[in-house]
Amino acid sequence: MKKYILFLTAAISFFFLASCTHEVIGPLDPVPGQPNDSIPTLPPLVSDCDPDSIYYENTIAPLLSSSCGSSNVNCHNGPSDQNDEIDLSSWWAIMNSNEGDLVIAGNPFGSEMIDEILDGNMPPDTSSYSISNEQIDFLIDWIAQGAAENGCNEGCDTSNVSFQDDIFPIVTLYCTSCHSGSSPDGGFYLTDYSSISNAVLNGNVIDAISWEGNVTPMPYNGNQIPQCYIDLIQIWANNGAPEN
Repeated sequence: MKKYILFLTAAISFFFLASCTHEVIGPLDPVPGQPNDSIPTLPPLVSDCDPDSIYYENTIAPLLSSSCGSSNVNCHNGPSDQNDEIDLSSWWAIMNSNEGDLVIAGNPFGSEMIDEILDGNMPPDTSSYSISNEQIDFLIDWIAQGAAENGCNEGCDTSNVSFQDDIFPIVTLYCTSCHSGSSPDGGFYLTDYSSISNAVLNGNVIDAISWEGNVTPMPYNGNQIPQCYIDLIQIWANNGAPEN
């Protein structure tokens, strides 16, 4: 299927504003320096999503937020003279744009959004943000499928959140590649209970993984982690981040 919580010191802010200097490793890849059989198992997702469908809420909105329009990417987060009045911050704004052919439901290659991306005009060369070929395919397929304001449930069991079974695997497989080894990004480790609980309780991890607030979205230069995993970390934090 296509898819797709400050240390008490000021230093933690740098942690989340710094960029990952390591090669980003995707979930389910081996942890650097550890044997393959050390890879923990992520909490299972229970989904009613159609594997052949692209959903606005699940895929398109996060994609546009990270590459085109959000509080972090101040390009198309609202109509202005600087962005030709193009607002990509919501489905309604996209479909009711003054640019009548910005997105034409059912016709991706007649849509100005796709044309601008394929021509290399957007994101512009001066931008530090980019859009991948896979993400372009998501946009094309979404428009071809009708450009609906749709979504699907992608959840997991949040009734009994455990550090060992839930939080540690999530952090290990989405964060440890940058925050481990002899030179962890920002000088901070996310490798064990002590470091992870400290960052979650006293830091801005939740904002970073939720892509909210004035912090760099994490995982850096990667896709947003499933909402269910964000919810699990938030619930664990609300419970006091126990070592369970």
